[in-house]
Amino acid sequence: MAIFFLPVGFIFLSSTHIQTLRERISLGRFGEPVSAKTLNCLFLQIKKILDQAIEHENGRISHFEIFTAMAFTLFARENVDIAVIEAGLGGARDATNIIYSSGLAASVITTIGEEHLAVLGGSLESIAMAKSGIIKHGCPLVLGGPLLPHIECFLRDNALSMSSPVVSVSDAGNQCTIKGISRINGRPYQSCDLFIQIERDFKLFLELLDVKLCMLGSHQLQNATATRAALCLRNLGWRISDGSITAGLERTFLLGRRQILTSKETEALGLHGTTVLLDGAHTKESANALVKTIKMTFGEAPLALVVAMASDKDHVGFAREFLSAGGELEVVLLTEADIAGGKSRTTLASLLRDCWIQASKELGIDIAHDGTTKSREVFSNLLVCSASKLENGTILAAESSLMASLKATNQILRERTGNQSGIIVVTGSLHIVSMVLAALSG
Repeated sequence: MAIFFLPVGFIFLSSTHIQTLRERISLGRFGEPVSAKTLNCLFLQIKKILDQAIEHENGRISHFEIFTAMAFTLFARENVDIAVIEAGLGGARDATNIIYSSGLAASVITTIGEEHLAVLGGSLESIAMAKSGIIKHGCPLVLGGPLLPHIECFLRDNALSMSSPVVSVSDAGNQCTIKGISRINGRPYQSCDLFIQIERDFKLFLELLDVKLCMLGSHQLQNATATRAALCLRNLGWRISDGSITAGLERTFLLGRRQILTSKETEALGLHGTTVLLDGAHTKESANALVKTIKMTFGEAPLALVVAMASDKDHVGFAREFLSAGGELEVVLLTEADIAGGKSRTTLASLLRDCWIQASKELGIDIAHDGTTKSREVFSNLLVCSASKLENGTILAAESSLMASLKATNQILRERTGNQSGIIVVTGSLHIVSMVLAALSG
């Protein structure tokens, strides 16, 4: 979701962070993370109430519920003009879902995918039901997408029952195009034209030309649901100029989402001369979007993946998106990352490798992996000097150490391409992205 540069008093609550918990609460026009001092003071301020809540709930109060209570306390103390609040899980029973319609400007549902499928009922329909819990009587609903037709119909019916007007990226009158990829100071951006003319439930209009998005990918045009949310605010009387919306889109940047490291950062990791892209994709839908972004940005450049995933994800589906994309996928290194929630949520690198082998068999794609006699020599102790002796095709290996995986991936990529410039994509979880960034800051 894009963050717009709105009046002083703007605040943002997120359900995730990359480097520090403080990222989950951002303050002011430029989205600065709340300070450690402020966070500590907030906790001490409400600790007595939290202790009572913990006792009342027999100790069953979650980390996210505590953090949400701290954030809402800060909202009230700062008397914010606008608060953007991201639900933690689903919506209907989420800790954030305590806002009455009288205090809500708009609800936004960006997409409906198979994220947290088991926890939210086991189907896309049950997930849609959970997320529709944030729809409030008479308040606009902004829909992202793309959504399956029957899922969007379900959400629209729920909004209708709540007398809530709906704005969707699928509405006729939305025309968003990417004109090309360019670079500023070595970093790529996509130049876009956005045209929005909504007349279904209420009238909204916006035309923005040559918007420079540093968040890459064609899906970003649909992800820009915040543009429509801003128009809803404008419709409610907020003075939000087209220039402010453009600035919000152009300055939006999220750590670990389509993040390209600088040459200085790649050198610090020991990956000289290699382009490194960090992205926290961890579903088959986000993997598909990432594949398209890589192709659009880098063409047919030699590609390598370093992947770690949580145990509750669709590992085979994720692998299938990359293996079926074609192109120059030279090597995939499966590794491990510390996942929030305990060791049980970390997927062993060897299990991930088995899932990628399964996906390759389902697709009828031959790969060389470190479970075969022919390639075992290559991966023994991660000495890859003979990688070029393997036949053409993707090389697949498992290594529990992230840093060793990055080093091996770079060596194999250079060996196979004759030192041609390649792309290493670190993906599968925001946790592996966080580990890379932590290595840079350490």
